[in-house]
Amino acid sequence: MAALAATFRAIVDLSPSPMLAIGLFLVLLALVAAVFVWVVTVSVGALIASADRIRKGGEPDFGEGVKAGAAGFWRLLGINLLAKFLTGAAILFTGVNLFTLLTEGTIGDGFYYVFSFMVFLAISVAVSIVAVFASMYGLLGNEPFGRAVSRGYRLFVDHWLVSLEMAVLILAVNLVIGLASVLVLAVLAVPAIFLFMLASVAQSTALLVTVATLFAALLFAAIVIYGSFMTAFQISGWTRLWSEMNEGKPRSKLQRVADWLMPPKK
Repeated sequence: MAALAATFRAIVDLSPSPMLAIGLFLVLLALVAAVFVWVVTVSVGALIASADRIRKGGEPDFGEGVKAGAAGFWRLLGINLLAKFLTGAAILFTGVNLFTLLTEGTIGDGFYYVFSFMVFLAISVAVSIVAVFASMYGLLGNEPFGRAVSRGYRLFVDHWLVSLEMAVLILAVNLVIGLASVLVLAVLAVPAIFLFMLASVAQSTALLVTVATLFAALLFAAIVIYGSFMTAFQISGWTRLWSEMNEGKPRSKLQRVADWLMPPKK
């Protein structure tokens, strides 16, 4: 927000027609935001369609995935906007309680804030899972918006325990891979710091710029790889679980591990 305000001030100070310049800037900003939303939504739809195609034994096709994502764009966008609105309302409710706690500071307010935070957490998790299932129904089941949300909600209610288990599993994988990524970046930072110090001692601007560029490129590549892997992993896992639920045979991950460690006797 601060950067946006600074941009508006620069436009007003430097432009001979501030209102026209601000209008053009807002239009350009809206176009960039619209393209970004379209790319993200279609990409998610393409990943869902590709994951379902792989599950059925087929080969992923980029063109078909993008076509499927574009076809379900408005349903996916509507489902995710609804989820964001409900989550935002829960955050606002919790924030109001926190403000009350900070201004009054009674023990009752403290317990009420803890309770409201637990409610917010439960609502956020439930809304996120329902949004995932509704997106599957909207894209793979070709359901209209309202029916997709309704079926996603019913599916979560019928299989809430398995759904929460999947959410906890994905969170655990995120934490493990995130920690591993931090450790890798820490290892990469050691030679980068050494080269920065070398460039500073040698007073070489070219070496300093080269090191900074290489490290920034490695950091950007690491973020892209991490984000792409985790997004694909999460969508594949949820798509498979959604398919098992629709087929009426969802299996707990703990049960699968137990069966693997101690196979049932024939």
